[in-house]
Amino acid sequence: MGFDSLTIKRIGKRKGPINDAAYVWCGLNALVSLHHPVVSVIVDGNTVIDQQSGYLIVANSSAYARNLQLVPEANPSNKELVLGFLPKAKHQHELIKLTRMMQHKPAGLPLQYFSGNQIALTLHYPSYPLQVDGDYFRNRDIQVGTTIEFSIHPEPIRVLVPPGYCIQSTAIKSA
Repeated sequence: MGFDSLTIKRIGKRKGPINDAAYVWCGLNALVSLHHPVVSVIVDGNTVIDQQSGYLIVANSSAYARNLQLVPEANPSNKELVLGFLPKAKHQHELIKLTRMMQHKPAGLPLQYFSGNQIALTLHYPSYPLQVDGDYFRNRDIQVGTTIEFSIHPEPIRVLVPPGYCIQSTAIKSA
């Protein structure tokens, strides 16, 4: 929740093709109107954030956001989630992220990290868009007073493949 989800919300409202210019325009609009959510967060039963404003990311992989390493300790093999929180995030933090992304370098922002199996996030103010796996859920902003719970599923998620669907692999031959 933060600049990224505001940008994705604006892109989701667009009609027509989405290209680089659309991302830049929507990103600039999001940056101008940027306000971060006020949240409380409980990780495995312990309150770690109590009604603070800031940028949030919950992930189980450090690969989120290219090379920025916003949650460097996140690893699907660890069977836990990592919450990255940047308290009192400012516009300049987003500009730093953009610059670092273009340089293919870690963001280096002073995020606070918390990890655990269950994360409960309560939104206090204002209603806010939530980005999940790069997608914004149209017209479903998280409302004030809502608690969102994140947890690791104990079993692998089954992926169903339709009958007759064939996955082909190609081998690269060396000369």
